[in-house]
Amino acid sequence: MLDSQNTDRDNIQNGGKHLQKSFSMMLGVLLVLAALAGYLFYLKGVSSEVDSLKNEIKVGSERVTLLKAELDNYKETESILNVTSDVAKELALSAIPLRLEQDEIIRDVMTISRSNDIELNSISFSKGSTEHEGVNSLRINAGFEGNYPDLIAFLRGLESNERFFRVNSTSVQVQNSDGVGLSRVMFSLSIEAYFQ
Repeated sequence: MLDSQNTDRDNIQNGGKHLQKSFSMMLGVLLVLAALAGYLFYLKGVSSEVDSLKNEIKVGSERVTLLKAELDNYKETESILNVTSDVAKELALSAIPLRLEQDEIIRDVMTISRSNDIELNSISFSKGSTEHEGVNSLRINAGFEGNYPDLIAFLRGLESNERFFRVNSTSVQVQNSDGVGLSRVMFSLSIEAYFQ
């Protein structure tokens, strides 16, 4: 009987230990599940923050791309206008009037042609093509007559004018004057005049 009591006591103790182990395992599993649920809840909050930051980075990247394109456009304009220093930039901008002033363009071309013994035969205007923001152009097609040295002087006069002119194309036809030995030159110019 004593053996049976000892056995019962051992079974109760072992049963209690077994119950205690099961409870510990169950508690461990519950703690792991609670930690996992907390971690997922935390990640959900962080995930929305990460998405928000990704969107901000995307918007920032697009802005940087636009600014780089604008900077490239300004650099291209500087290279076309051959502007490298702030002083040169100021001079270039002062050579580009704020308004079209087509009548001033006609006066400038006529003054330069008269001062170089060149006859202005015809002049026409059309909208120019400029790809630079804030700068527009007026295309001038003009026909002149004179001699070759006067043509060179006329082109230098355009170059040294206060207004910025760019000669896009030149067409020259030489005509000999019979008996006199002089060469008359008929030339056509395609010129761009810029304004802001």
